[in-house]
Amino acid sequence: MIMTTPTEQIYGALETAYTHFNQDLFGTKLPSALITLQRKGPKTMGYFSPERFLGRSNEKTTDEVAMNPMHFGRTLEETLATFVHEMVHLWQKHFDKPSRGGYHNKDWAKKMKEIGLQPTDTGEPGGHVTGQSIQQYPIPGGLFAVSCSKLIDEGFELVWKEAVAQFDGSGIDTPVVEQKGRVRWICPTCSAKAWGKPSLELKCAKCDLRLVRG
Repeated sequence: MIMTTPTEQIYGALETAYTHFNQDLFGTKLPSALITLQRKGPKTMGYFSPERFLGRSNEKTTDEVAMNPMHFGRTLEETLATFVHEMVHLWQKHFDKPSRGGYHNKDWAKKMKEIGLQPTDTGEPGGHVTGQSIQQYPIPGGLFAVSCSKLIDEGFELVWKEAVAQFDGSGIDTPVVEQKGRVRWICPTCSAKAWGKPSLELKCAKCDLRLVRG
């Protein structure tokens, strides 16, 4: 089906990403969720809210996976890492014992690392893996890095980002850490390295895969 309207394009892409990562990283075990675009504040990239919606006729509940469109100007890999971060919260709600609202406990951090995302409270290596505000970066050669490269190489894109940032609340989950200067990029397969601006989208000529931050 060709998605023609802005609504179809952005929500269809997020649904495609959810299905892709559910299969690659979670063995298609995650239940469906209602994906939304929300603003919780300038410091929030996304959040998970369990049983947020109730069916009008059958009174069944579904969880919410929300993304902040203001941050869609980041690289696709960074945006999708946030998306999977929230999917891990959903996994923990259904298959593990989640901690208090907004907190990232040891079990959550363990699952993140299992699927190839390194938790960190600073956005950089060496940060705390548990806490109220935790970010992540792809582990070179990890499941997420390979799966994300595959999805992007298949033509996945988010064609819309927010033009003017407007906020109506305070952040509750993933903080924004502005990075300046150069960062390290790594091929998820052969571990070839390069240095460049955080906004770059680089590709390994040998493996034909997009480089990930590392």
